[in-house]
Amino acid sequence: MGLKVDSTLDIDSTLLLLQEKYPDLKIKKSGKRAIIILNGKIAAVVKFRKKGTTVHGDLNLNDAMNMTFFVLGVVFGIIGLLILFPVLWISLNKKIKSFKTEVYNVLNN
Repeated sequence: MGLKVDSTLDIDSTLLLLQEKYPDLKIKKSGKRAIIILNGKIAAVVKFRKKGTTVHGDLNLNDAMNMTFFVLGVVFGIIGLLILFPVLWISLNKKIKSFKTEVYNVLNN
């Protein structure tokens, strides 16, 4: 579930704001409607839609450990995937929520 940003933002100014706020993180524009902020094993995605701007948190599948778990889950089948990802999600859930909230606060101020 995403956090809805109150102010009206455009993608280019938001990208510059996030790059200024997080110079050490990898921030990239994904198409015309999203910005992805990679912070180690977690990621925040800022989505721009007609109804408003939202911030979502997720796992970073570009991270080697997360990708390894994903590949192992696929290799071991759906059961492995259903066991490994929830364990990984639960272990990183607090970090994901706090990073999502931090990006939300930057965009709201």
